[in-house]
Amino acid sequence: MYIYKRSPIATGERQGEWVYFRNNLITKEATVPHEVKDKLEYAPSVEFDEQPDKKHCIFCDAPSCRTRLLNLVTVELCEWHYQNMNLGKIAFQVNLLRKEAERKENGIHQEELRRRKTQKKHKRASRKTEVALH
Repeated sequence: MYIYKRSPIATGERQGEWVYFRNNLITKEATVPHEVKDKLEYAPSVEFDEQPDKKHCIFCDAPSCRTRLLNLVTVELCEWHYQNMNLGKIAFQVNLLRKEAERKENGIHQEELRRRKTQKKHKRASRKTEVALH
């Protein structure tokens, strides 16, 4: 997966043209896919996967070549993470990705909901103390 960005050229002979970046490295305009160029007109950055059918490592998003079975779930890993991560770290990452997906589905972050609940509790407590003082 690559992250494409573009920036206008501010000075020189090519002023007003665009410079394209792929993962924060300058790249030729000819190597940027047409789909990405179209999307970059409306968004400051675009994530693009050239091979969406291939499975990716849960840590680094590199193409996976190894799998691990964890709690009856197959986890895709690249060679480096397969060799260097223990089951606890893999389980933590899977849990983190699962919670992130739930947050995206719900629309509101769970932390915001907790914060709102505590704010309501504080308001109620302050009202009770005001009533008690009068």
